[in-house]
Amino acid sequence: MIRRGHFREICRSGRYAAVPAYPGNHPQIAGLDTRSDAKRGFPIAVAYEDAVFRAEGLSDDTYGEAKRFFELSDWQLHRFVCSCHSGTTVPSFIPLIGLGPLAVFLAALRHGAPTRPRLAGAVAGLLAGGIAATFYAAHCTDDSPLFVATWYSIAIAGLAALGSVLGRRVARW
Repeated sequence: MIRRGHFREICRSGRYAAVPAYPGNHPQIAGLDTRSDAKRGFPIAVAYEDAVFRAEGLSDDTYGEAKRFFELSDWQLHRFVCSCHSGTTVPSFIPLIGLGPLAVFLAALRHGAPTRPRLAGAVAGLLAGGIAATFYAAHCTDDSPLFVATWYSIAIAGLAALGSVLGRRVARW
């Protein structure tokens, strides 16, 4: 369906992701109508601003109306407008990004002859995880402290464990 494809592009475009907080659009600062102004920047509100969708019958910017208009199930609409599923992507993408730096660090350890290769491999994994998490965080829109502390730590710990196992095999002399 063309509507769904266009809505998906709106949700993925990032046009709604960053709504600057200044007196002209921040309801608590400007004392504006919080029901409409707090939604500014939300994907469904951005879709409602699209004149084509309004002409085709999108009557308001509520969840129920978006579900009806785009003929989506709750799960489909949730996948479009919510970033909570990124908790499953962080533990996979950070280790994937960190594999390259981990390989470089393990190669360096191989030539350094550490006396405790497991510990050295784990430290290499932590360093690779930190680098990967930094690159991932530069593109991630979900920056709540609890989210970062939980999912980034799990991903980095996975790289540290991998580094420990590989360090024992690669860095021995």
